[in-house]
Amino acid sequence: MTNYDELSARAEAGELQVKPGTTLSGDAAAEYGRQALMDATGAATVDEAVTIALGRPRLEAAESPAPVTWKVRTTAGLDQAAKAAAQERGVSVSQLVRDAVASYVRAS
Repeated sequence: MTNYDELSARAEAGELQVKPGTTLSGDAAAEYGRQALMDATGAATVDEAVTIALGRPRLEAAESPAPVTWKVRTTAGLDQAAKAAAQERGVSVSQLVRDAVASYVRAS
């Protein structure tokens, strides 16, 4: 069926029936949802999947009226490692650098 308006109307009218044995609830439903999120994002952990799904957060307006751009030089090896780490986490290299600097500053 490809007519989504018709399908929606039928669902709202209660005309569609659930196939027996296909519903999940409780822990089974939660695990199925987690696995669907992991499959959709390609992430290894739920936290990583959430980061991927949410995307880059907005830069806080309270911190600065306009975003600041940093230009940083690095070696080819560190660039490759950063790109691989960012891809593994499902974020951009810029986000990886922001997270690393924020973590460093908090720890200092």
